[in-house]
Amino acid sequence: MKNHNNFLRIKRSLSRGRDTYGWNLVSIKDVKTGKFYRACGGGYDMLGAAMGEWLNDTYKEELKTIAHKAMATFSNKTGLIHRKDAFKGGHYDRDMVFYGTYAYFDDAGGLEKVVIDGACGQSEVIALAQEIGLTLTISGGEIIFISPYTTN
Repeated sequence: MKNHNNFLRIKRSLSRGRDTYGWNLVSIKDVKTGKFYRACGGGYDMLGAAMGEWLNDTYKEELKTIAHKAMATFSNKTGLIHRKDAFKGGHYDRDMVFYGTYAYFDDAGGLEKVVIDGACGQSEVIALAQEIGLTLTISGGEIIFISPYTTN
């Protein structure tokens, strides 16, 4: 596989929607695919949330490789189960889990997907991206990433 660079353009603005007028917006555009990912509101890491949506959409299969480090798991049989063993000293131990990650299993116990809730913070999203082989750098209004993977 060949390494390739890509850019995600960051845009910060205010909503003009009827029900959300004046709310903060952070959006990123994947220059390669033309897709947009955004977060709206405030009180959480909105850039991290948008980056998390991009990772969830673009690197579905690669995220499955870190299912063993998910902060919580979910299935219809067991419901939501948090990894209490990884919670030490008031925070999650990154060697054991990635904060904000969830692994979803089907009823037979097969892994369906792993997702990250990027509102946990862009530093956590960047660390998770590194775990699956991406290098992310935020520079000005762009996120530059280098990927060893070939994506659609």
